[in-house]
Amino acid sequence: MKRGRKSLEEHATVVSLVPGIRPDPPKELSPEQSQEWRAITTRMPAGWFTPEVWPLLAQLCRHISISRLIGTVLAEINPSSLNDEKTFRRFEKLRRMHQAEGRAIATLATKLRITLHARYDQRAAHLAAHSVPPGPRPWETS
Repeated sequence: MKRGRKSLEEHATVVSLVPGIRPDPPKELSPEQSQEWRAITTRMPAGWFTPEVWPLLAQLCRHISISRLIGTVLAEINPSSLNDEKTFRRFEKLRRMHQAEGRAIATLATKLRITLHARYDQRAAHLAAHSVPPGPRPWETS
């Protein structure tokens, strides 16, 4: 075992990118977060997520997981119990946490260019929105 500080080469992780292969989730993600990683990377073209953005993508997966957890806890609160001050304070704290997670998700998704807003320019978005005929499609009628 070598003593002393590690060199930059010893700290570096070698990542080989194979065209068409999507990155595996980092080992530090939970199973739910890893599932979210795979769902996101599968929806985007291969090569969309380069190693430089993997920490952002991992953080996005964490925020999505936490947001779901907070949402589940919020859904369990009975609206009639909000008259109780302690329950209302808990609800408000959870609501603020959920809102903050939503903002973090939106910011990271935009930075990673995986939102529609990040992928469309104004003209393309206008054309896409106005190319759909009004009313139900023939196969959607009952």
